[in-house]
Amino acid sequence: MQGHRFRSTGLGLGPRASSLVLAVLASIPVFVAVLARAAAAPGGLAFAEGESAKRLLLEKAAGNVDIGLPVSATTSDGHRLTYGLGGTDADSLALDPRTGQLRTRSGIDYDNDVKSSYSVTVRAEDGRGGSATIAVEVEVVDVLPVADAGWDLTVGVGGTAWLDGTGSSVNQGALAFSWSFVSWPGATAPALDGGTTSTPSFVAAAEGTYLARLAVSAGGIAVTDDVAVTVRAVADASVLVVADLLVDTNRDGAVDSLDEAGEETWDRDSGAVFGPNADDDDGDGNRGLGRDGWDGKANGDDDLPDMAPVVARRIPGLNRRHAVEIEMDFTGQSGQARLFLERPDGTVEMLVEASGAKAALPSVRLAADDLQLWLEGRLGRDIGFDGRLSLRLTVEEGSTEVSEDVVALRGSPILFGHNAQAADRVFVVEPSATLPSGPLLDALGDHLPGSVALYRHDPPNKDPWFQDSMETGYASAAPGSSPSTTLLHTNLHRTGGLRMFLEDVYLGPGKGYARPGGDRRHSANAGGNIEVVPPHTHGGRTWPFGRIVVGGEWRGNTMRHAMVQNQVDFLKAQEAQAPLIVVDVGWLFVGHVDEVFSVVPNLNAGSDERSWAVAIASPSLGVSLLERAVEDGHGDLPFFEGRRSEETSAELLADTELMAQNDAAQAKIDTVRAKLVQEAGLEDDDFREVPALVETIGGGSAPVVPMMQNLLVATDVAFVADPEGPEVDGEDLWQKAMLDALDGLGLTVHFVDTYDNLHWGRGGIHCATNVERAPYADPWWRHAAVEEASP
Repeated sequence: MQGHRFRSTGLGLGPRASSLVLAVLASIPVFVAVLARAAAAPGGLAFAEGESAKRLLLEKAAGNVDIGLPVSATTSDGHRLTYGLGGTDADSLALDPRTGQLRTRSGIDYDNDVKSSYSVTVRAEDGRGGSATIAVEVEVVDVLPVADAGWDLTVGVGGTAWLDGTGSSVNQGALAFSWSFVSWPGATAPALDGGTTSTPSFVAAAEGTYLARLAVSAGGIAVTDDVAVTVRAVADASVLVVADLLVDTNRDGAVDSLDEAGEETWDRDSGAVFGPNADDDDGDGNRGLGRDGWDGKANGDDDLPDMAPVVARRIPGLNRRHAVEIEMDFTGQSGQARLFLERPDGTVEMLVEASGAKAALPSVRLAADDLQLWLEGRLGRDIGFDGRLSLRLTVEEGSTEVSEDVVALRGSPILFGHNAQAADRVFVVEPSATLPSGPLLDALGDHLPGSVALYRHDPPNKDPWFQDSMETGYASAAPGSSPSTTLLHTNLHRTGGLRMFLEDVYLGPGKGYARPGGDRRHSANAGGNIEVVPPHTHGGRTWPFGRIVVGGEWRGNTMRHAMVQNQVDFLKAQEAQAPLIVVDVGWLFVGHVDEVFSVVPNLNAGSDERSWAVAIASPSLGVSLLERAVEDGHGDLPFFEGRRSEETSAELLADTELMAQNDAAQAKIDTVRAKLVQEAGLEDDDFREVPALVETIGGGSAPVVPMMQNLLVATDVAFVADPEGPEVDGEDLWQKAMLDALDGLGLTVHFVDTYDNLHWGRGGIHCATNVERAPYADPWWRHAAVEEASP
């Protein structure tokens, strides 16, 4: 029996946990009795049972069935032993050479009427010349009782100890029960009430340990099993039957008694945290159930750190009349969170995965020791799942609940990065004949900071728009002052060759993804239509992780987001960077936020200055540059000199329709600027105007000059599309205007040729790259009050 500290079975039957005993009896009709003789060996090697032992075997046993307890020897130095089998009937039995466990052989008919016993010899050797032998008799019987005295108990002084032998069994006939005491504290053994029944009791009058023995008999065969009853001096015996769950309530990285305070509620100061389990630690595949949190199982030791530890504390006063259950409660679909139990052999089994679901905990284990459980969140936050979760542990006696404990947890949000954060890795697609990006790759290879890695990918379909396929972010995997994090990208609902990159290529240990999905794939869902304005304070409220900006469009008199509802709901569900700021991009040909503005860091900001700025497209500034070139006598200098399309400043200015289109575009951009002022409290000095020139094609505005505001920031280096403007004395007038716009920010600027690839694909450098950035140093849970205000 698990939980027993003492066992004495005179016939060497060695009962295990009740469920195991029943399973064995159901499938294995055999046990063995053995007589043995042991010869003392040099070096203290000897068989524990002395000179003889006996095992019982139930007739008609199948093959490969254990025959009672192992026939084991010991050495004074604990040296490893090996066992061999000999004797008259050695061919009729088998032996495990590592443990001395006797077993039946296949093809042998163990029939009591044909042969009633088998004699063998077991030999133990220590590999150094020492050996011992023991003669063993296996008696074949037609009746085999099994004694099960229940698990060890703990009661309070003066309380009643209820013994339970109902786990005992016999293959045929009736059992006779007889209980007695082997040892007890004090001078006199206590009186047993019902000593010849399966469930006697006694009053535990003295503190200490009582060892009771159950003898069961049937068909003339008797076997025994012992149970220990520990009696403690407690004022109230009910304290021995207390449900107690522990999680990392104080977020110090350990689950211990310090976590009791405040465990029932979750707020910024207390309550456990669980992260997402959206990576692939076991490498079992990249489709469907490849992510660990989607397969309903624990995926090895490396998977457990992605779960939150939960401990069910030992309940010493449990007995077989008690039932212990754990219940999980959250708002969301089944499978968004799961609770696992760690078994004694180290394997981990799922208990529950639906809100309101309950599971029984193994009381026999919980009476003896703490139980280790693990809470897994598929994602910390998801559509319809706000990450708030509670666990409830109950102890019932019959239909009466005698104790309960509740703990609260919260799932980690995905925090999306912004351009003012240091870069860790840049993603870019290998060049192709149709969209060559060689100049961009060359620039990245030559000018990325040494601390930034470059990830080059060659998709099957030469889709260059890495920004649009995914939105980069991370989630906290465990609490603490320096939280570990999981890279967690969001797979955006668009078409293109990069659509399966996260599933097919990227997924692995510590690298996962979320996929909100939706009803239609289109450009508005792309990452270029998602921007994050960095941390700021406005209107008496602080956004410590910044705020998400998405592109929208007018629908009647209402400005609405343009992307599918699933993605919007998913971004909102993360809460930490909400509510979303929606800006009008419906007038653009592609329709992305990064066609209008990008965030840039201000590395030279003083203590009273904002540490970031907004590089925003300005058609008005672009037109003024054309006018200035004409006024200064440079109106006939070409843009894109040597390309298939050359136009001068004078020719562009003379195109009245083009000028009207730029006036209209400026008016639209002014509404975006006004929205950022309104929502984030930006001022004029926070905007850096970047010259732009657009034209209307297909009902929307597209760039005439490569988009310089559509840039890549890698820590302190900015990669900007070369505008290929008119050159005067070797200086590009439009490049100079861009450098003036970024002046004082502390950035090193590199201009990149994008004309023949990204520009004619109606995109820019930001569209064609993606960046994993350093996570926020401050854990999100310290700012939980911000989330409560986010709709």
